[in-house]
Order: sequence, then C-alpha cells, then structure tokens
Amino acid sequence: MGFLVVVLLVGGLSASAAFGSGRVTPSAATATTAVTAATAAPPVEFLNVTTTSQFSFVPGTLTVTPGATVHLRVTQAASFAHTFVLSPVANYTIPTSTNSSALYAFFQAHPPLVNLSVAGTPGATNSTIFTAPPVGVYEFVCIIPGHFQAGMYGFLHSTNQPTTSSSGSSPDYLLYVGIVVVIVVVLGLAVYAVRRRRTSGSGPAP
Repeated sequence: MGFLVVVLLVGGLSASAAFGSGRVTPSAATATTAVTAATAAPPVEFLNVTTTSQFSFVPGTLTVTPGATVHLRVTQAASFAHTFVLSPVANYTIPTSTNSSALYAFFQAHPPLVNLSVAGTPGATNSTIFTAPPVGVYEFVCIIPGHFQAGMYGFLHSTNQPTTSSSGSSPDYLLYVGIVVVIVVVLGLAVYAVRRRRTSGSGPAP
C-alpha cells in the first residue's frame, strides 16, 4: 500500500511538471512592445495662420495628422477683429450664402473644435492646443458678420498621407539646390585661380 502511495505521488508530480512546462508565457520583448505601444505619445504639430484685411486666412489650407496634438497660433494682420472657428463636421462645406444668424446657429448645433478671437490690432495673436480630428476635411471660418460671406474661410485636412507644402519648395529640394550652388561656386573659384596663375606666370621672357 505504501508503495502504491509513493507511485501515485511521484506520478502526480511528474504530470504537474509536464503540464506546467507546456504553458506559453509572453516574452520580455513582447511585453515591452505592448507597453511601448500603449504609452506612445501622439505626434505634436504646429500651425501658424494669419488673418488679413482682405478677409482671408493665410494659408487657406492646413494639414494635420489624425490624433496629433496641434498647437495653433493665429496672428492678426488687419486693423479689425477676426475669428478662427473650426467646424467639427467632416467633409461638409458651409454654403457661402449662409447668413450670419444661420452661421451662429450651425455652430450652436455643432460646437466647434476651435473657437479663437483675434483683436483688431496688427501683430496681435491668439493661440490654442487641440487634438486633430479623425480623417476628413474640416472647414474653418470667421463668424464675424459679413466676413465669411466675403470669403473668409479655409479647410483643414486631417490625413495620414504625407503631403507636400503648397506654400513653398520642400526641404529636400532646397537642400539639393543649395548643394548645386556650392559646387558651382567652388568650381568657378578653382577655374578663376588656375587662369590667374597662368596669367601671372606667362609674362614676357627676359
């Protein structure tokens, strides 16, 4: 009987060890990856917009990455007040025939993502931080009576696709041009030095 008990105990321990060794546990690398993904901070982006006396936003098209933390600064170039109000409705363009009362009503029904006022003093600024909305195109307007109807609106594109700046050349292109200019200048100086040396050494023979 004692022998049977010993056999059963040994067999039970062996089975427990066998089942225990078959468990799959996450590796340290997998756990680290999961924690990193969970704690990764959203990108931080910066936008600078100017409001003008011609009832326009410059630039009129902005681009952000969905979920990014966006730092927006609006600078006044006019001598009268403007606002920057960003619609929360994706892919919807407010008809320019919308009067001021209807425009106010629209934003009462759809609270704006951004609502900034800029004093009517050239150089005045106002800024805010907001989270970029999901993928889509969002309109921003000036809601001061008559300004939107005069054409003061623009569009914010929230996209994951890389874009090329429409306000100037890309940094890579400018770097390429700069390198070419430096090479041309260096070659020009080298040619000038060679010619000068030849000229100074080709005087009349004694």
